[in-house]
Amino acid sequence: MRKLKKQNNDKKTLWIYIAVFFTVIFILLIITAFSQIKYNRNIDKYKSEIENEQSAKNKYQLNLNTALEENKTLHSELDKLNKDIENLKSQIDKKDKELSELKNKYNNALNFYEKLREAEEEYNNGNINECALILKGVNLQDDYDDISRGLYDDLVELTFYTASENLYYEGYNLYIQGNFSQAIEKFKNSLYISENEYFSDDSYFYLAYSELGNGNTESAVNYMKELINKYPDSMFKQSAEDFINNHSTKQ
Repeated sequence: MRKLKKQNNDKKTLWIYIAVFFTVIFILLIITAFSQIKYNRNIDKYKSEIENEQSAKNKYQLNLNTALEENKTLHSELDKLNKDIENLKSQIDKKDKELSELKNKYNNALNFYEKLREAEEEYNNGNINECALILKGVNLQDDYDDISRGLYDDLVELTFYTASENLYYEGYNLYIQGNFSQAIEKFKNSLYISENEYFSDDSYFYLAYSELGNGNTESAVNYMKELINKYPDSMFKQSAEDFINNHSTKQ
């Protein structure tokens, strides 16, 4: 009887253990299920966040690419504008140069006509020397009108030789009088108008002695050297060489 009772108690205990075991298993399953649900929710949340981040990244990349393309386009347009500016500057510089040349041409022409008028007036008043000196300073251009060029050529032919000769003799007379400074001016003007006359070497010779009379030995020697170089057949050549030998050490 006791043995039967003990067996019943053991069976009862076993069923209790089984009940407890399955209860624990059930609880664990419930906990696991809730954990899985929570995990799945977190996974979904993380996936959503990742997708949002990826979407934002894609949007940023798209914006960056668009910005880069726009920047490239702007650089291209800027390069084109810079080239256009350089071309415009080049054109402006060219036009400025052309304008400057036209201004110079106009000023030269205006000066020519004014000097020609002055020279003609001096000639009409009998001032041959002044007329020739004015004409000598004129810058004659090929595109001046034929009438003005003709007047210029006529006045040159009428005055240059005569004025150069007059100035030589005026200088020589002043040299004889010992008025060396004025003599120097006359001789220089004579040579300025023309150095190709029969008296041109004479002008150099007496110009040198006038400079010597003024105490300018170096200038005197240089004028004698010019005489020898320009007029190798001059009757003053030997005298000029002797002058150079005698005065070169005194410079």
